Amino acid sequence: MKGTDVKEHAELYLNTTVEDSAVLMLINESLNMIGDLALNDQEVTITTSVGGEWKPLPDDTTNVKAVYSGNNAVDDWYVRGMRIRFQRPGTYQVVIRQMIPEIESLSDEIQVHPLFKMAILSYVRGMLKMIDDDQSADGQALLAQFKEESLKAFNLLERIRNRGI
Repeated sequence: MKGTDVKEHAELYLNTTVEDSAVLMLINESLNMIGDLALNDQEVTITTSVGGEWKPLPDDTTNVKAVYSGNNAVDDWYVRGMRIRFQRPGTYQVVIRQMIPEIESLSDEIQVHPLFKMAILSYVRGMLKMIDDDQSADGQALLAQFKEESLKAFNLLERIRNRGI
């Protein structure tokens, strides 16, 4: 799904045109609010030549899930803030959870699981309603739907990922 798709849906719902900049801002707000619920896990490689050296994690890291050296799990690592430390020098594969990347233009693809599509649409529609009328019952209902759809998508993804455990 691209930002242009969200804009098209919002305009159809509201029966009016909407500024690109407003839709872009609201899409990115929704992605930031979804945050950890998206279960956006990535693997990064971190090399350290000295044991005990603190190495920076990517700025959008929200959690360190696991650390591997080759095919072996490593358990002697520590996290403090946005840094990680390993007891021994080496190259490590670090599985991190990251925020969903923001889009820079409406033509960009939104890098989130499709289950979150309705949540994003609900947020943008709801906020546009609230911007127009801060007492909008429709806007409030759509923002509540955003929360509900986000949690529903998260719970489904969590069940799928933990099925084999």
